[in-house]
Amino acid sequence: MLHPTLRTTPIALSLLFALGFSSTLSAAVSDVRVNPSVQQAETTGNHLEVSRQIRLVQNGSPNYFIEQQKRKYLTHPTQSSGFWANKSETLKIEYQHHGEDINVLPELWIVPINKGKDENRGKQIVKLKPGINEIEVKHAGAIYFAATNQPGSSEIIINLLEGGKPMPHFILGENTPEDWQINLKKYGDSPFAELVGKRMILTMPIKNMRKQATDPEGVLVLWDRIVDLAEEQFGLSSKRAFPHRATPFQYQFTSKSDSTSGYMSASDFGLRTNMSGIPEVITTDLLKKAWGPWHELGHHYQMRAWTFDNDGETTVNLTSLYVQRALGETSRLEAESRWNNVYELMASTGHNYEDVDSYIRFAMFWQLDLTFGQDFYQRLGDRYRTMTPTEQPKNNDEKKQRFILETSRVAGVNLTSFFHRWGLKPTKDTSAQLEAMNLPQLTKPIWLNTDANIAHTYPLTEQNMTGDVRLPDTVNAGDIFSVSVDVTNRDASALTYRWDIPSGVQVIADRGHEITLRAPQNVLQNAMLSIPVTVTDNNNMAIRLASSTRLKTTGDNISFRDAFNDVIKQRYQIEGDINLWNDASPKGVVGTYYQSDNTLTHTRDYYRLKTRSYWYFPSNQTSNEYWEYLESYDGSQFLKGEVGDVDQSIEVEQVVEEVKPVAQCDVPTWNARVYSEPTTVSKNGRIYTNKWWVSATAMPGDIAETDTTGNGTGWGKVWEDKGPCDVAVKDELQSAIESKPVTPQQCNTPSWEQKAYGEPTKVSKNGRIYINKWWVAADNIPGDDAVTDTTGNGTGWSKVWEDKGAC
Repeated sequence: MLHPTLRTTPIALSLLFALGFSSTLSAAVSDVRVNPSVQQAETTGNHLEVSRQIRLVQNGSPNYFIEQQKRKYLTHPTQSSGFWANKSETLKIEYQHHGEDINVLPELWIVPINKGKDENRGKQIVKLKPGINEIEVKHAGAIYFAATNQPGSSEIIINLLEGGKPMPHFILGENTPEDWQINLKKYGDSPFAELVGKRMILTMPIKNMRKQATDPEGVLVLWDRIVDLAEEQFGLSSKRAFPHRATPFQYQFTSKSDSTSGYMSASDFGLRTNMSGIPEVITTDLLKKAWGPWHELGHHYQMRAWTFDNDGETTVNLTSLYVQRALGETSRLEAESRWNNVYELMASTGHNYEDVDSYIRFAMFWQLDLTFGQDFYQRLGDRYRTMTPTEQPKNNDEKKQRFILETSRVAGVNLTSFFHRWGLKPTKDTSAQLEAMNLPQLTKPIWLNTDANIAHTYPLTEQNMTGDVRLPDTVNAGDIFSVSVDVTNRDASALTYRWDIPSGVQVIADRGHEITLRAPQNVLQNAMLSIPVTVTDNNNMAIRLASSTRLKTTGDNISFRDAFNDVIKQRYQIEGDINLWNDASPKGVVGTYYQSDNTLTHTRDYYRLKTRSYWYFPSNQTSNEYWEYLESYDGSQFLKGEVGDVDQSIEVEQVVEEVKPVAQCDVPTWNARVYSEPTTVSKNGRIYTNKWWVSATAMPGDIAETDTTGNGTGWGKVWEDKGPCDVAVKDELQSAIESKPVTPQQCNTPSWEQKAYGEPTKVSKNGRIYINKWWVAADNIPGDDAVTDTTGNGTGWSKVWEDKGAC
């Protein structure tokens, strides 16, 4: 862990409000949490002065979100400083850290804003160490900072002590158009200027900004709307649980050298345009009609599992068409008479999908939206994000077959005849799976639908079920929590539910649409626990829905990947840290172990070194002359230790005994009214306190409104969950209700014997490991509450046996 050099009391609530932490993200622009990219000076002098002190927002790593959302590119993790630096200039930066340790150091990013005939200069990234850092600037660029550590309760403060100059900037919600004009004059020696919105940062040459960014507020509001639409299309929202959670980062659009390929381009951490495209990006009226900028943003939201080979420029246009429609513009398919080409194709036979021009192929994907509704790709996105590892396609042929299966499943109609029209044919195996789904055949010529004439549709009530699985954002190891599913297009009385309970999770009660569970004790820190449910209607049509919660346990607040390293070290008996690639000296000790974060598979891969000198890790998870491939971690394992096939599920089909009412709390019951000051209330057997003024509609326990972190760091959530009313009642609940037993794990550690132990000795009992702290008599049984310390840190002073976790 990275230890802070400074520790202070927690940050004041008023300061958090001032930094924008009291807002919550949602699909609506007004609800998106403001990223306080640039802090205005706190002096009473000139309100346009930019502060040299920046408090970093900790949203986590973009790698985590791309893994959860199963999409194409990494979002920018950076936060604007409002400053730029010249080539060869020395920056003196102080990094202060208050609070809990963090697992990743913050970074300085210096991003060149290339233009015209400029050389294509890359960004400079430097990890900051606690204290004073001195950095020489390689190329002139805008200054940004990134905190990609596991979010927690710490505070990261950056002080730009020396170097750097302010650049003209405009922050949506803080500056006026008049401020923008003043800044353009005041900091006119800067080579570029910047507009900062809630969802987008626009950084361009100052000449273009003076001429074309004449409506800074309007263009930023429009960009925020466009990003919201892109996330809405695929079902991402800040009010949903993972993996359907919206992206918390800001995108950034910059200019690029004209010598680079493409009029505009998208990549990891990048949206770029050449000089001639800048007006479309920063001018409100042009952006309203500009296909190019929407198209590049769409690349970030492409889902890899349904983007076929050579279709990188095909499925991306789903976002462009969705935005175009929402902004009231005529569909490009209509404006350019592309539907005429589609009609010609539909009248022909014998063609293959691959032979169709890519500028026509995307009409196939769009017809599914026109036929089954504007939320079709939200529902399809939900399905793809929660598919099991065995369902995820491994190659291009599997992508096509999976797309036929999943679009049919979501639509609730066998779409074989539709795909035949487009030259996409199911295999015998796919046809057999479609038959087993019990779906009606397509009876309408939906391949004739166009934007101007949507003649053949299916109402949502005739499609497969749509809904959402709701559960807490976080769950502590061993805690009881509830999960529910809400299906919106069926009468609840016509539905049955089958919850698939992951290994190690205990069922407390099953009420059909809602289930009460107990989380395992031996969890990986910050691992994601997915809870799926298969919902079936009275026509035997079924859909599997799922959401995930983040598991918390004692110890350092590290990422689940880093927590899994301990599993690998135990499995391969590794002492010390697992090695990382060394750019400066790619040499190591033969037989030692290395880890690699694979950007293609989005897994952490593990290798053993075969030669003293080495070269790059194989991206296809195989061995080569340098490396022996061992295994990969895809994030699905959430338990510590050797637990076997942890991704195998136990099906819970029976309804267990109804839970008896939870005991009354000593604190007043919540009422649907305004609470103007922090007040402690109870609801459904749990205690909550509001952090600030709260309306009557914000209900404690609702995941969108309730902070379940246990440390008050769920900044945007007004209610804080303070725990159950009575722990004794919770324990009684566990024993009184029928539940699935968890099979004890097999240990390599010697089993406990009923004898006296003198020296501290490690033993196992019922799938858990214990060690005695001092001499212990034969009748003191490990696991007995009276003699076992379960604190996890050895502070149960009077108890002789210490519980060290599961085998």
